[in-house]
Order: sequence, then C-alpha cells, then structure tokens
Amino acid sequence: MMTDTCKVLAAKAAKVLLASSLCLSFCGLAGCATAESPEPTSQEAVEEETDVVAGGDVDEDAPPSTDELEKLLDAERLEEVDSAESASTDEAGAPAEEWELPDEIVFDQDDSSDAEGDDVSKARTMPNLNNASDQRALNVFLSNFTEAGMGLSNRNGYVFNRYRASAQEYAHLAFWHYYQNGGRLEEGSWRLGNVRVKASKLDAVTDYLTGRVVTNWASLNNTEGWYRYKDGYVYTEVTGGRWMCGPAVAVYARSNGDGYLRVGFDGYYQDSAQTGYSVGDGSQYSMSESQLNRLLGVSGPNGYGTAIIDYWWADGKWNFRLVSLVVFIS
Repeated sequence: MMTDTCKVLAAKAAKVLLASSLCLSFCGLAGCATAESPEPTSQEAVEEETDVVAGGDVDEDAPPSTDELEKLLDAERLEEVDSAESASTDEAGAPAEEWELPDEIVFDQDDSSDAEGDDVSKARTMPNLNNASDQRALNVFLSNFTEAGMGLSNRNGYVFNRYRASAQEYAHLAFWHYYQNGGRLEEGSWRLGNVRVKASKLDAVTDYLTGRVVTNWASLNNTEGWYRYKDGYVYTEVTGGRWMCGPAVAVYARSNGDGYLRVGFDGYYQDSAQTGYSVGDGSQYSMSESQLNRLLGVSGPNGYGTAIIDYWWADGKWNFRLVSLVVFIS
C-alpha cells in the first residue's frame, strides 16, 4: 500500500504536471471526468457556453475548479491575441501610432452620446440593437465600408482582414472614404494617375477605421491594382465625380467570444448614379430598411455580410475598429 507521504508527493506531482499542461482530471466518488484545454478561440469562432456546477467548501489541496480553469484559459487566449496583434508586422499594416484627424475630412462615425447608462455600465456591456443610439452608431460605422464599395471587386464573397489585407485594399478603402467625405485631392496629369493624395492622410483613415496603417506604401507599385505610390503620395485615376454606394444596416450584434463584437448587416451597394444617394444630413443612418428602400427607390439591400469589430465605450460614445469583414453582393 502507498504511504501517506507518497500519496502527498504523488498528489503534488500530479497537480504540477496537470497545471503545466492545463489539462485536469476531476475525480469524485461517482467516477472521473476529464476536461481538455481547448484550442485558442479564433476571431471567427462562435461563442461557446459552459455550464459550471458550484457548491461546497473550498479544499485548498484540491485541483482548480472548472470555473478557475476557464479563467486561466481565457487569460491565456487574451495574452496570445495581444501578443499576435502587437507582434504582427505584415506588409499591409502595423499597430498605429498616436495621430490627429486632418481638418478637411469628416469621418462617418457617430459622435452622439448615449443618455442611457454611464461610462462604467457601458464599459461592461456591448452595443444593443434595441437601443436606437446603439443601432445608429453601428449603422454609421458599417456604412464607412459599404459606401466605399468594399466587396464590389468580388461579388461571390469578399473578405477583408486588417492583419492580412494588401496595400491595394487599404488604399481603396482609405482613398474612397477620404474622397467621398470631402477630402481634397490634388489634380494633375501624372504618369501614375490624374489625382493624388498624401499617404499620411490615408494612414489617418485606415488608423481610424481599422487601427492599422500601411508600413510600405511603395509595395503598391509591385502589385496589380488601381493605386500607385511615389514620394509620399498615392496616385490613381478618377472620373465621373464622387461615386459611392449606399449605407449599411446592422441586423444583429453579439459577442464573438474573443472580446470582439460580431455584427451581421445588410448593405445597399447600388450605385449612387442610379439612386442619387449622398451622405447629406446623416438621417439615413437612423432609418429602417423599408425607409431606406423608399429613399433610394430600390426594392431592398443587394448585399449582406458579417463584420468582426473591436469596440469600447469612451467619451460618452461607442468606439469601433474593424477587425475583419465578409460580404456577398447580388
């Protein structure tokens, strides 16, 4: 038979091995059940629910409870996500530095404060589509991407990921957002295009919308696309005025299970040349789809998608940054 001392040493050794691997066996009078450490949750993963049974006195020599194990795993996943984001240095982007908005551009992100709830309560929750202010804030943010026509390049399914997007994709998003919202372009007859804008101004847009900036704009010259770079400027060809697509309407919002928000949306990708759409006074961002149908003279949205969004409550409003987006257009 095993002595008491051996039992104690064996138990301690087992606890060290189990804790180091984050794989614990819970044993009782009725038998044993093993919980294996799950893989780190991806940004695209669906949130999983875990039932936890609590009760009884705390045994200091007992292995961690299921609840404690889940907290350890959650902390580990957050560390991995933080490390991945801080270490990511792909050619498309890099963690953004502090910056100030240029004076000549107005960003489509809602600045209205929500009278319901204070900063403390909002910091512990997420946007709620049953709240008109939250609905509008998400509509405004998502419209930044539909109005710029993100997805028109591949109607069978377009995917944008802020860590893997190319410089051409960032250039398209930033240029059209800047142009459609009143940003001033320099016009001329250059070999690389008939309009140009400083790359630093486009960085301000991508930083504001995604939290990323392009680290090597010169890579535009080595890839297929409409945008080129030279001496601090991004060039392209523009004809036909300030073309733009229509707004987006958030249809659901829930936790993505990794600290981000998952939002489903419908998008009006009809050309403004047919609908006469313009940003105007911004009232469209508070409209229902039936109201937008009448405003635009269409039967309904012709696109739909899902966005993964980083979000936080600060300065009396929701703040958003796009992590990834997938959209289909009919």
